Order: sequence, then structure tokens, then C-alpha cells
Amino acid sequence: MENAEYRDVVLDIYQTVSDPSLWPAVLDRIRDTISARGVIIFEWQLAGQDRQLVAPHFTTNYLPDVLAGYLERFSEWEEQDQDLYERQLLQFDGIELISEDVLYNDEAGYLAKPHVKALQKFGIRYRTGSLLDKDNPYRSRFSLQLGEDRGALTAEEHDLLCNLLPHVAKAMNLGNQVATKGVENQALLAIVDRLNVGICLVDKKGRVSLSNAEFDRQREEYGAFNIDPTGHLRLHAQADHSQYSHLLKDALHHGNHGARPRKEAVVIASQERAGALCVEVVPLNKSDEIGTADFGGALLISQDTTRPMDIDLQLVSRVYGDLTSTELSVVDLICQGLTNSEIAQQRDRSVETVNSQVKAILDKSRATNRTQLVRLLSNFSVPSNSV
Repeated sequence: MENAEYRDVVLDIYQTVSDPSLWPAVLDRIRDTISARGVIIFEWQLAGQDRQLVAPHFTTNYLPDVLAGYLERFSEWEEQDQDLYERQLLQFDGIELISEDVLYNDEAGYLAKPHVKALQKFGIRYRTGSLLDKDNPYRSRFSLQLGEDRGALTAEEHDLLCNLLPHVAKAMNLGNQVATKGVENQALLAIVDRLNVGICLVDKKGRVSLSNAEFDRQREEYGAFNIDPTGHLRLHAQADHSQYSHLLKDALHHGNHGARPRKEAVVIASQERAGALCVEVVPLNKSDEIGTADFGGALLISQDTTRPMDIDLQLVSRVYGDLTSTELSVVDLICQGLTNSEIAQQRDRSVETVNSQVKAILDKSRATNRTQLVRLLSNFSVPSNSV
């Protein structure tokens, strides 16, 4: 793939954050680039203790009813395969692609399995998978299907996908974050003032084109960023602004944190409270909502980590099984927006004890600081019907 074409695909991937309806077209581009049968993004849907594999996004050559029927008919077999993939992939922090070879010791026995025989009837012989969100592996599982006629992935194709998938991971992660606000499958910029995360649109020169009420509130309350007299967005701390500027310059500067994309966020050291804001920067090449098909700017999503949010504690417990019941209680209070000292007061414990408990939670969740932890926990937000 030529450099210009590669950059174009990356920009298309990030367009999905502002408009999730574009995912099928993006996956079609990835499919065609690899000459694959198709691409599917899987995730687990939970109902109590039960789970069901669903496919929120897939290439346009797959029929929704046929795909749903396959997943229902062969749920037990696919569940076993997905668990095997997960065990292999969670050993790494970045994006890895592994082939179906990890699923069997005996190829003939594998090919005789009911779901594999069904896939072969659809012209699918080889499968390659990856986890795009290792903070919450119940979401965003990438699957590429290949036909017998073309064979397994070449080394060059494998490397190309491993370069593209961190961008897919970041776009998917931010899209999921917005979807939990009750606006799934809606164009983001059409509903900005219904969101309780800050939204700001800057053009290719870094000038603010649009901001929502929550972003304006954060700007006024925290003083962490401002709009200068020329209309350019400036972050108060030089280190924060340097990181922000680096992300603005080139779409290929994004996606450097593999399957843990929240680590790429700018954790803003505000004047009022250090690390209160977690700002994600996403390239935005087009913006039909503001009347331009060649925008070339960026979308900022800013989360105030001091504000309460509803999370699925049961799912957090399932994903981070080594968290104690006490630590889960602390997680719940963190998500209510309480500081460590407020948690200590509510639990009748010393601040030192709570500090130690929070440090243990950070270690177990691989979060660098409290702000990053809250951003991670937003992956477990309970979808809201209203925002």
C-alpha cells in the first residue's frame, strides 16, 4: 500500500468517531486491501452471568441475519475459540494478530468441527484475530476471514494490519465511550450539547470551530485551556500543549499505545486540580456537519474525571478478577467523583490506607495515575438512555 493510500485509510478510520455509521465502509477498505473474505468486529454482550457474542460492525458483503444466525447456532464453538484467542492475546500489551493455528493441535480435527465446516461453506478457510481493547476485552475483537483461494496472511499483510489496528483500536474505544452516553449510531457533532463530555472541534490551523456547553464549562472552571485572541486553542501547561500539538500535526502520530489507547490521552494538569481532565485528540479530515468536506482538523473529547459516572461493577470484577471486594468498593466511590480524602472519610479509614488501596487498584489495572484509571473505568460505563 502506498503512503498516501495508507494515510487516507487511517483518516477514514478516525472519521468513525464522529460518525459510527461509517464503520462498514472502513472495514470494506481493510478487507479489500488484504483481499480478504470479510472483517468482523465482535464483542460480548452480558445478561447476568451469561454472555453472548455479537457483531456490531462488519463488512457489507455479510448479511446481518446470516451472521446473527451463525453466531446463535455455533455459539458454544465460537465461545471456545474466542477464549483461546483471548488467553493468547492478553499476554501482550500492544496489538498482535494471531492465526487460527492457536486453536488446535490437530488440523484435521479442527477442520471437522461443525462451525469450521459451516464457515467453509461460506468460502472461509483461514481466520486471524486480535483484541483491540485490553482494558475491557469484552469489547472490540477484530476478526479477519480469508478464503482458501488466497491462503493465509503474508508477512507483509500481517505487518500492514498491525500498523492499522492501533488506529482502529483508538477509534473504536472513543466511539464506545460516546455510545455509552445513549447516542449510539448517531453522528456525534449533531448532538454535542446532549453529551456530558466536552467536545471541541479545531481546524487545520488549530482554531476552534465548535465547542459544546460541557467543554466551555471545563474551560471556564478549570482554566486548563483557553482560546487566544486569534481563536486558537491553547493548553495552559506547556507539556500538555506540546503533546496536544504533536497529535494535531499528523494522523500517523496517533495509535501508539496499541490495545490500551486511553494511554494516549492528554492528562491535563489544570490550575484548580492536577489531572482533573482527560483529553482525547482525534484527527478529523471531513466535517459535513459544519459544511466542509475537507476540514483537516481534529476532534477533542474532554472528560472531567471528577464527575460521577455509572459503571458496571460486576463487569469490572469479571475483567479484573484479582480486585478485592474492598478495592471494588473504592472503585465505586472513585466513580462517584470522590477524592481519596473523601473516600477515607466515608469509609472511616485513614487517607494513607485509601492511598494504598488506590495504588493497588492502579497496579492491577495497569493505570499510571488516578485520572487514567477513571478514563479506563469509563470503558465500563452503563449505557444511558438520556444525556
